[in-house]
Amino acid sequence: MSPVQVTASFTIDGWKEKPWHRERRTGGRLTRTEVIRSYQGGIRGRSKAELVSAYSAGEPRVYSGLELLRCEIDGRSGSFALFHVGRIEPTGTELEVTIVDGSGTDELTGITGRARVTRTPEGEHTIVLDYDLMPV
Repeated sequence: MSPVQVTASFTIDGWKEKPWHRERRTGGRLTRTEVIRSYQGGIRGRSKAELVSAYSAGEPRVYSGLELLRCEIDGRSGSFALFHVGRIEPTGTELEVTIVDGSGTDELTGITGRARVTRTPEGEHTIVLDYDLMPV
């Protein structure tokens, strides 16, 4: 079966960042962040993510985390987890997002796939999700 592709936008409704280590000499720090998102478009729903980030000289450099997305995709409702790994450089951002195998619930049980996330200079976010899901 070929993957299905859906595109959605999302807004960040909550951002609670807590530092847990600060390096005084370099300005670097490690943080833990709770992020709340709302999705519109091909994915409709809300999510909560827990991210761990490493900053260097005040600019984020790398992060990883898990996001639990409760949503509707192509008329099917349920939830699943996304695993994020990202690297932010002055020349651009590398971001890998995958659906955690076995995390799908309800009508999204068995979902697998990968996503690409982009952010415009104005701060608008888009996600393109390529997923596989057995027919009902």
